[in-house]
Amino acid sequence: MEQVMVSIVGEQTDPNGEVNRLEMMSEGRIYEKDGVHYVEYDEQEELGPGQMHTQLSVNGEMVSLLRRGERTTHMVFVPGKKSYNTYETPIGPMEMSIFPTLVRVEMNDQEGEIELDYQLELGGHFVGTNLLSLVYRRINQA
Repeated sequence: MEQVMVSIVGEQTDPNGEVNRLEMMSEGRIYEKDGVHYVEYDEQEELGPGQMHTQLSVNGEMVSLLRRGERTTHMVFVPGKKSYNTYETPIGPMEMSIFPTLVRVEMNDQEGEIELDYQLELGGHFVGTNLLSLVYRRINQA
């Protein structure tokens, strides 16, 4: 397990073209287990008082993103394949679908980048396109 500094940029573009951008940095860790590569980090929940733990796993062409906190979200990204899951909202669960238009992964034990572009639907309605870019660099330990 290697300690890394993680830089995350997220952009959401709604159907009207309005862009909402979020940038953050966090310390995290990378590791490999049974041929699957993992990047994990903690972040402050946007609309809550608690921490959120995020884990990205890379297994071949598939990237899985799991966020655990007050609510849990699981998203699966496979190039050209729509995936379905449930999104927990304050008013209850809602069906979520993701259609990746770009899944790009470059990883090693020193640095790496995961870039995900995807179309998002909630409750069967298109809500926009999203970009998630995660870059990590190993923290040099003396």
